[in-house]
Amino acid sequence: MPGINITEPRSMLSVTALLLHEKAPENAAFLLAYLEQPRVVAGIHAMWTGPE
Repeated sequence: MPGINITEPRSMLSVTALLLHEKAPENAAFLLAYLEQPRVVAGIHAMWTGPE
């Protein structure tokens, strides 16, 4: 089961997200194709998670 490694550069926190091909084959194929090149994507955490 392949995974996607995600690293937050400031803290160097790193996780691996597993791809569930059998449950979402089109999504997994899209993500693998999209991530053939390294990507830098800004993230906003607290903005959409509700009151803290």
